[in-house]
Amino acid sequence: MKKTGFLIGFIFIVGVVTFGNCYANECDGVDIDHIKTHVALPDNCEIIASRPASGLCEIILGFNKTEHGYAGMQPAWVSDEFVFIGSMFSYKTQMGMDLLQDIKKKTFGAVKENLDAIVFTQYEPAGKNIKNDLYVFTSTKCGYCKRLEANLKKIADDTGTRVNMILYPIHGDDNAKKILSNGVTFDEYVSHVWEKYEVVSGNSKQLGKIKKALEIGNSLGVRGTPTMFTGNGDEIVGADIEKIYSILQ
Repeated sequence: MKKTGFLIGFIFIVGVVTFGNCYANECDGVDIDHIKTHVALPDNCEIIASRPASGLCEIILGFNKTEHGYAGMQPAWVSDEFVFIGSMFSYKTQMGMDLLQDIKKKTFGAVKENLDAIVFTQYEPAGKNIKNDLYVFTSTKCGYCKRLEANLKKIADDTGTRVNMILYPIHGDDNAKKILSNGVTFDEYVSHVWEKYEVVSGNSKQLGKIKKALEIGNSLGVRGTPTMFTGNGDEIVGADIEKIYSILQ
Protein backbone atom coordinates (compact mmCIF):
# COMPACT_ATOMS: atom_id res chain seq x y z
CA MET A 1 0.00 0.00 0.00
CA LYS A 2 2.87 2.36 0.88
CA LYS A 3 4.58 1.50 -2.41
CA THR A 4 1.35 2.27 -4.35
CA GLY A 5 0.91 5.59 -2.55
CA PHE A 6 4.51 6.53 -3.29
CA LEU A 7 4.06 5.65 -6.97
CA ILE A 8 0.88 7.75 -7.28
CA GLY A 9 2.57 10.68 -5.55
CA PHE A 10 5.60 10.39 -7.83
CA ILE A 11 3.40 10.34 -10.96
CA PHE A 12 1.48 13.40 -9.67
CA ILE A 13 4.70 15.34 -9.08
CA VAL A 14 6.08 14.41 -12.50
CA GLY A 15 2.79 15.42 -14.08
CA VAL A 16 2.80 18.82 -12.38
CA VAL A 17 6.40 19.46 -13.40
CA THR A 18 5.76 18.31 -16.95
CA PHE A 19 2.63 20.36 -17.46
CA GLY A 20 4.24 23.28 -15.65
CA ASN A 21 7.06 23.22 -18.17
CA CYS A 22 4.60 22.91 -21.05
CA TYR A 23 2.73 26.04 -20.06
CA ALA A 24 5.58 28.08 -18.58
CA ASN A 25 6.64 29.62 -21.89
CA GLU A 26 3.43 30.27 -23.82
CA CYS A 27 4.98 33.39 -25.33
CA ASP A 28 8.10 31.67 -26.72
CA GLY A 29 8.15 32.18 -30.47
CA VAL A 30 5.21 34.61 -30.42
CA ASP A 31 6.12 37.59 -32.58
CA ILE A 32 4.41 39.67 -35.24
CA ASP A 33 5.40 37.22 -37.99
CA HIS A 34 3.82 34.33 -36.04
CA ILE A 35 0.60 36.31 -35.55
CA LYS A 36 0.51 37.25 -39.23
CA THR A 37 0.47 33.58 -40.19
CA HIS A 38 -3.00 33.46 -38.60
CA VAL A 39 -4.47 36.90 -39.23
CA ALA A 40 -3.83 39.91 -41.46
CA LEU A 41 -2.33 42.87 -39.62
CA PRO A 42 -1.24 46.30 -40.88
CA ASP A 43 2.48 46.88 -41.34
CA ASN A 44 2.46 49.51 -38.58
CA CYS A 45 1.45 46.98 -35.90
CA GLU A 46 3.82 46.00 -33.06
CA ILE A 47 3.70 43.89 -29.92
CA ILE A 48 3.91 46.31 -26.98
CA ALA A 49 3.74 43.78 -24.13
CA SER A 50 3.23 40.07 -23.60
CA ARG A 51 2.88 37.55 -20.77
CA PRO A 52 1.71 33.95 -20.25
CA ALA A 53 -1.97 33.72 -19.27
CA SER A 54 -4.25 30.67 -18.89
CA GLY A 55 -2.22 28.54 -21.27
CA LEU A 56 -2.06 31.29 -23.91
CA CYS A 57 0.22 34.22 -24.65
CA GLU A 58 -1.63 37.41 -23.73
CA ILE A 59 -0.34 40.35 -25.74
CA ILE A 60 -1.12 44.00 -26.38
CA LEU A 61 -0.87 45.10 -30.00
CA GLY A 62 0.00 48.71 -30.78
CA PHE A 63 -0.98 50.43 -34.02
CA ASN A 64 0.39 53.60 -35.64
CA LYS A 65 3.27 54.53 -33.35
CA THR A 66 3.59 58.27 -32.69
CA GLU A 67 6.02 60.40 -30.69
CA HIS A 68 3.71 60.00 -27.68
CA GLY A 69 2.91 56.29 -27.92
CA TYR A 70 0.45 54.40 -30.15
CA ALA A 71 -2.68 55.72 -31.83
CA GLY A 72 -4.43 52.44 -31.05
CA MET A 73 -3.95 49.48 -28.70
CA GLN A 74 -5.70 46.12 -28.70
CA PRO A 75 -5.45 43.02 -26.47
CA ALA A 76 -4.98 39.62 -28.12
CA TRP A 77 -4.43 35.98 -27.13
CA VAL A 78 -2.13 33.72 -29.12
CA SER A 79 -1.32 30.00 -29.28
CA ASP A 80 0.48 27.88 -31.85
CA GLU A 81 -2.81 27.22 -33.64
CA PHE A 82 -4.89 30.37 -33.35
CA VAL A 83 -5.02 34.11 -32.61
CA PHE A 84 -7.93 35.84 -30.90
CA ILE A 85 -8.03 39.65 -31.08
CA GLY A 86 -10.52 41.58 -28.96
CA SER A 87 -12.18 41.32 -25.56
CA MET A 88 -12.57 38.05 -23.68
CA PHE A 89 -14.53 37.69 -20.47
CA SER A 90 -14.15 35.33 -17.51
CA TYR A 91 -16.71 35.43 -14.69
CA LYS A 92 -17.91 38.86 -15.90
CA THR A 93 -14.35 40.23 -15.85
CA GLN A 94 -12.86 41.64 -19.03
CA MET A 95 -9.50 39.98 -19.53
CA GLY A 96 -6.45 41.85 -20.71
CA MET A 97 -7.45 45.16 -19.13
CA ASP A 98 -4.89 45.07 -16.32
CA LEU A 99 -2.01 44.64 -18.78
CA LEU A 100 -3.45 47.39 -20.97
CA GLN A 101 -3.81 49.67 -17.94
CA ASP A 102 -0.16 49.03 -17.01
CA ILE A 103 0.85 50.20 -20.49
CA LYS A 104 -1.38 53.26 -20.23
CA LYS A 105 0.21 54.14 -16.88
CA LYS A 106 3.69 53.96 -18.40
CA THR A 107 2.55 56.04 -21.36
CA PHE A 108 0.96 58.55 -18.98
CA GLY A 109 4.27 58.94 -17.13
CA ALA A 110 6.06 59.52 -20.43
CA VAL A 111 3.61 62.15 -21.72
CA LYS A 112 2.68 63.87 -18.44
CA GLU A 113 4.85 66.92 -19.15
CA ASN A 114 3.20 67.30 -22.55
CA LEU A 115 -0.18 66.77 -20.93
CA ASP A 116 0.39 69.71 -18.57
CA ALA A 117 1.15 71.88 -21.61
CA ILE A 118 -2.30 71.28 -23.17
CA VAL A 119 -4.38 71.96 -20.05
CA PHE A 120 -6.58 74.94 -20.96
CA THR A 121 -7.87 75.74 -17.47
CA GLN A 122 -7.56 74.51 -13.88
CA TYR A 123 -9.42 74.52 -10.61
CA GLU A 124 -7.46 74.27 -7.37
CA PRO A 125 -9.13 74.16 -3.94
CA ALA A 126 -8.18 77.23 -1.91
CA GLY A 127 -6.41 76.77 1.42
CA LYS A 128 -5.97 72.99 1.08
CA ASN A 129 -3.03 70.69 0.56
CA ILE A 130 -3.23 69.28 -2.95
CA LYS A 131 -3.19 65.49 -2.63
CA ASN A 132 -3.80 64.57 -6.23
CA ASP A 133 -4.30 65.79 -9.78
CA LEU A 134 -7.18 64.91 -12.08
CA TYR A 135 -6.74 65.36 -15.83
CA VAL A 136 -10.14 65.56 -17.50
CA PHE A 137 -10.51 64.92 -21.24
CA THR A 138 -13.78 66.65 -22.09
CA SER A 139 -15.87 67.81 -25.04
CA THR A 140 -18.57 70.46 -25.32
CA LYS A 141 -20.83 68.07 -27.24
CA CYS A 142 -20.77 65.46 -24.47
CA GLY A 143 -23.81 65.31 -22.18
CA TYR A 144 -22.06 63.16 -19.58
CA CYS A 145 -19.25 65.72 -19.48
CA LYS A 146 -21.71 68.42 -18.43
CA ARG A 147 -22.96 66.24 -15.59
CA LEU A 148 -19.39 65.64 -14.45
CA GLU A 149 -18.37 69.30 -14.75
CA ALA A 150 -21.27 70.39 -12.55
CA ASN A 151 -19.72 68.29 -9.74
CA LEU A 152 -16.01 68.92 -10.30
CA LYS A 153 -15.59 71.78 -7.84
CA LYS A 154 -17.19 69.82 -5.00
CA ILE A 155 -15.14 66.72 -5.85
CA ALA A 156 -11.96 68.81 -5.87
CA ASP A 157 -12.80 70.56 -2.58
CA ASP A 158 -13.76 67.31 -0.84
CA THR A 159 -10.69 65.35 -1.95
CA GLY A 160 -7.98 68.02 -2.18
CA THR A 161 -7.61 67.52 -5.92
CA ARG A 162 -6.36 69.91 -8.59
CA VAL A 163 -8.58 69.61 -11.68
CA ASN A 164 -6.89 70.03 -15.07
CA MET A 165 -9.23 70.45 -18.05
CA ILE A 166 -8.23 69.24 -21.53
CA LEU A 167 -10.43 69.84 -24.57
CA TYR A 168 -10.69 66.67 -26.63
CA PRO A 169 -12.85 67.43 -29.69
CA ILE A 170 -13.13 63.88 -31.06
CA HIS A 171 -16.23 64.89 -33.06
CA GLY A 172 -14.59 67.88 -34.73
CA ASP A 173 -16.00 70.28 -32.14
CA ASP A 174 -15.44 73.85 -33.41
CA ASN A 175 -16.30 75.17 -29.93
CA ALA A 176 -12.75 74.23 -28.90
CA LYS A 177 -11.41 77.11 -31.01
CA LYS A 178 -13.79 79.53 -29.33
CA ILE A 179 -12.80 78.37 -25.85
CA LEU A 180 -9.05 78.22 -26.40
CA SER A 181 -8.70 81.46 -28.33
CA ASN A 182 -10.52 83.35 -25.54
CA GLY A 183 -8.49 81.82 -22.72
CA VAL A 184 -11.69 80.72 -20.97
CA THR A 185 -11.38 80.23 -17.19
CA PHE A 186 -12.69 77.23 -15.25
CA ASP A 187 -15.78 79.11 -14.03
CA GLU A 188 -16.49 80.45 -17.52
CA TYR A 189 -16.21 76.97 -18.94
CA VAL A 190 -18.45 75.08 -16.49
CA SER A 191 -21.05 77.88 -16.51
CA HIS A 192 -21.08 77.89 -20.35
CA VAL A 193 -20.81 81.68 -20.64
CA TRP A 194 -18.19 81.02 -23.34
CA GLU A 195 -21.08 80.10 -25.68
CA LYS A 196 -21.61 83.83 -26.24
CA TYR A 197 -18.00 84.42 -27.27
CA GLU A 198 -16.53 84.60 -30.77
CA VAL A 199 -13.33 82.98 -31.99
CA VAL A 200 -10.34 85.28 -31.50
CA SER A 201 -8.12 85.15 -34.57
CA GLY A 202 -4.35 85.02 -34.38
CA ASN A 203 -4.09 82.97 -31.20
CA SER A 204 -2.25 80.08 -32.87
CA LYS A 205 -0.40 78.97 -29.72
CA GLN A 206 -3.62 78.18 -27.88
CA LEU A 207 -5.28 76.61 -30.94
CA GLY A 208 -2.28 74.30 -31.31
CA LYS A 209 -3.48 72.53 -28.15
CA ILE A 210 -6.30 70.91 -30.14
CA LYS A 211 -3.97 68.83 -32.31
CA LYS A 212 -1.70 67.98 -29.38
CA ALA A 213 -4.66 66.88 -27.24
CA LEU A 214 -5.88 64.51 -29.96
CA GLU A 215 -2.38 63.04 -30.40
CA ILE A 216 -1.77 62.51 -26.68
CA GLY A 217 -5.32 61.29 -26.03
CA ASN A 218 -4.90 58.70 -28.78
CA SER A 219 -1.66 57.46 -27.25
CA LEU A 220 -3.46 57.03 -23.90
CA GLY A 221 -6.29 55.11 -25.52
CA VAL A 222 -8.92 57.82 -24.93
CA ARG A 223 -11.88 56.77 -27.07
CA GLY A 224 -14.61 58.91 -25.56
CA THR A 225 -15.38 61.68 -23.09
CA PRO A 226 -15.28 62.17 -20.22
CA THR A 227 -12.10 60.20 -19.63
CA MET A 228 -9.90 61.10 -16.67
CA PHE A 229 -6.46 60.23 -15.36
CA THR A 230 -5.21 60.79 -11.84
CA GLY A 231 -1.74 62.19 -11.24
CA ASN A 232 -0.28 58.66 -11.07
CA GLY A 233 -2.00 57.50 -14.25
CA ASP A 234 -5.09 55.70 -12.95
CA GLU A 235 -7.80 55.88 -15.63
CA ILE A 236 -11.45 56.72 -14.93
CA VAL A 237 -13.96 56.47 -17.77
CA GLY A 238 -17.41 58.05 -17.57
CA ALA A 239 -19.22 60.35 -15.17
CA ASP A 240 -19.57 57.92 -12.26
CA ILE A 241 -19.25 60.39 -9.38
CA GLU A 242 -19.03 57.72 -6.66
CA LYS A 243 -16.24 55.91 -8.50
CA ILE A 244 -14.30 59.17 -8.91
CA TYR A 245 -14.58 59.82 -5.16
CA SER A 246 -13.48 56.28 -4.32
CA ILE A 247 -10.31 56.62 -6.42
CA LEU A 248 -9.38 60.14 -5.29
CA GLN A 249 -10.02 59.71 -1.57
